[in-house]
Amino acid sequence: MSSLDESPASTHQSDWMGHAINLAKNAIPRAFPRPTVGAVIVKDGVLIAEGTTVPEGGLHAEAVALSKAGISARGADMYVTLEPHGYQSTQPPCTEAIIAAGIKRLVYAIDDPNPSVSGKGAEYLAKNGVQVIKGDGAAAATQLHEAFLHSTEHRRPFINVKFAATLDGKIAAVGGDSKWITGEEARGWAHRLRSTIDGIAVGSKTVMIDDPQLTARPQNIDFPERFQPRRIIFDSSGTTSATARVHGENTLFLTTSRSSDEWRDTVRQTGSQIFECDTTQSGQVEIISALDLLGDQNIQNVLVEGGPELLGSFFDAQAVNRIYAFLSPSIMGARDAPGAINGVGAQQMDQIVRLDTAQTSLLGEDILVTGIPHWPEKR
Repeated sequence: MSSLDESPASTHQSDWMGHAINLAKNAIPRAFPRPTVGAVIVKDGVLIAEGTTVPEGGLHAEAVALSKAGISARGADMYVTLEPHGYQSTQPPCTEAIIAAGIKRLVYAIDDPNPSVSGKGAEYLAKNGVQVIKGDGAAAATQLHEAFLHSTEHRRPFINVKFAATLDGKIAAVGGDSKWITGEEARGWAHRLRSTIDGIAVGSKTVMIDDPQLTARPQNIDFPERFQPRRIIFDSSGTTSATARVHGENTLFLTTSRSSDEWRDTVRQTGSQIFECDTTQSGQVEIISALDLLGDQNIQNVLVEGGPELLGSFFDAQAVNRIYAFLSPSIMGARDAPGAINGVGAQQMDQIVRLDTAQTSLLGEDILVTGIPHWPEKR
């Protein structure tokens, strides 16, 4: 029998665990609805093999790495971003494969979030002679797997909000023209972000004004059509035209009892699906009921891109989990130009939403600010 130990601090991250996390972070397409895990096998300080979860029910990251390593895995260390599973799923238990391959030491970042199996894979490995260490790179792995962890616990998707604005907070000119607030590098980054989520949401006004495709088009990456995120349209009263480019089998419309049967029939003829949600007092789709519905559709990670009223509804419901704000070094200066978020919002300074763990990066001339919203106790 071996042992199960924890790293001294969750902020500790070895170079090899960092390598495994980066593998998973850069894997496109992702393995929805399963987490995209990274695994590396190391022997005598040398990388032997690596792998990430294969999409569409394919091999888990551990199995990919073990298949590449072959007999070289015997006596080696494995670093993996999520606890290896010890049960039959779409793939055989990774714990059995790790033991059979002769892995000497298993280092993993965080436990499986499923309460019925959490910790059991690690415990089984330890009982079968594998030295198990938990917690290496836990903070980074928690962010890597944040959508999977959130959706497993809450049965609702993890909500990312994205917007691009000028320094005075404007997202378009008075006439609605928004091409382009940000430069090519920032837009390319945004398309890569789209390729890592499984749902893109906008409101019906955005569809009417921009007629967007709502697809992921990452640069220099082969991204097959079958991996495109679901298109999610919030249309409370049923106004989206049947000729809009968002229609198709990959599209969900979230509406209310206000939309007509005629409109619903027209939308269904395009191949799009329609789901009726609860209604707010103002006649809009109630956000929490919409999230419950999306969770029922096994959608885990949603990127909400606008418009201002829809973003405002998400913020007012405190239903935002991560923010991506692209800031252009420019000034619109127009009083009537639309701002990024149009909700009830803060009425005084102690009600404003601040970002925890805020990070900034430069994308060409534009600035990306990302972080987790810290909600005030009362609003």
